Amino acid sequence: MTDEATIPEPMEYRVALIQPNSGKLLVINDSGVHRLPRLQISASSRATLELRQLIRHAFGLNVLILDFAFPDAPLSPIAFAEILSESQVSCLVPADIAQVSDAELAEEQRHRLLKSVQGGDVHPFTSMGWLRPATAWLEKVVGIRVSSQKDMEQYNAGFGFTLMRFHMEDGSAYWLKATAEPNRHELAVTARLSELCWKHLPTVAGSHLPWNAWIMKEEATSCEQRLAKADEAELLLPRVVASMASLQAATIGHVEELLETGAFDQRLATLAAHSEEIFAYIEDAMGQQTSTQVERIDARRLREIRANFEEACHRLDRLGVPETVIHGDMNPGNILISPSRCQFIDWSEAYIGNPLITLEHMLLLNPAETPEARGELDKTLRAEYCSVLSQFCDIDQLEIGLCYMPLLAAFSTIYARGDWWATDARNNPQRRAYARMLARQMDRAARNLQHCLGFAEAFVPVPADLQTPG
Repeated sequence: MTDEATIPEPMEYRVALIQPNSGKLLVINDSGVHRLPRLQISASSRATLELRQLIRHAFGLNVLILDFAFPDAPLSPIAFAEILSESQVSCLVPADIAQVSDAELAEEQRHRLLKSVQGGDVHPFTSMGWLRPATAWLEKVVGIRVSSQKDMEQYNAGFGFTLMRFHMEDGSAYWLKATAEPNRHELAVTARLSELCWKHLPTVAGSHLPWNAWIMKEEATSCEQRLAKADEAELLLPRVVASMASLQAATIGHVEELLETGAFDQRLATLAAHSEEIFAYIEDAMGQQTSTQVERIDARRLREIRANFEEACHRLDRLGVPETVIHGDMNPGNILISPSRCQFIDWSEAYIGNPLITLEHMLLLNPAETPEARGELDKTLRAEYCSVLSQFCDIDQLEIGLCYMPLLAAFSTIYARGDWWATDARNNPQRRAYARMLARQMDRAARNLQHCLGFAEAFVPVPADLQTPG
């Protein structure tokens, strides 16, 4: 939540429902005017998943979402959907694309829609008919037939991306995923991690480089709902953090090749080298704050936080904790659990840096309702995590490193891929509000740092060159 957060309003989508044989659209005939059907979804939902469900409920159509178009206001977004099967739809009539008015379908959207219908798009997954060859490829790779197109689930679509789950005749399930820019690297990163850390990623059954697509076997299921319950989280999270530590340990010594496959550089030297730009951005974002509910952090205090951060990077570097892969999107939806496995998915935000950053982000998954219960579970999670990494570095150094993590992890989240501040993305109001929120986290972390290190020094033999003065 940001300091200017508001409850998001529902989003309206226009839906271009394409008949596969004729290439015509199913539209609403409003006194001779052909209008695209409109549906409203929650702004926080998966648009592809919810739109398919609403289309099935409202019109009796089983569709495949091909692409999205997001024109400027006041026009609402458009979803292009290929009809796979349909029942009788009394409220819709077929019409040529040319019959839809310019007020309803702007020139750019009409052009993109025609490319989807005619198959002229550079992205294979935005063109009609792609499901058939993709299904044939899946069946050839895994040697099992898909049970039914009606049972397939589509979670993501558009702009060359896709994420689908297929039920197979033997009762198993496989996932098909494809990415385009700016996430084309995810295939290479996932493939390499699945080799290095095969216990903790789904098995990659096959890949198709022309589509930048790959197939994963479903061996575990999402624990998103389970982690929201304090009693289940208390049982699951220790296993989750130990599995992540094991995954990261398997990447020790392989960070250069992971960088070459497309993982982003968040090594300590890189973060410290860019602190000036990031803190300048934060200062500018603070200057644009409109909310009066929280005070701005002034320039003088930001300079102090920056000095604390750079010193933290210097001291962490000297601790000698080995660099590993970092999961930059550590949310419950990216954690899969089975009786024998704990797996992590969605590696588009794969970074290379200090592994304790990921632990700090995982502590945010702790749903305990009281500070006491939260503190006890956090203590357990840190112990589980460090017990794995202590095989590769000194446990005392890990304990010291943990003191710096609230400060470093907040900066890591702002820095992300390290490419956005040179683009128009830096001017996004939501990004600025998010940076202000994270800056306040860094402020609190910097104020707590001395207390944490003082506590650590009372129980851990800190090397003389790392001791804080006074």
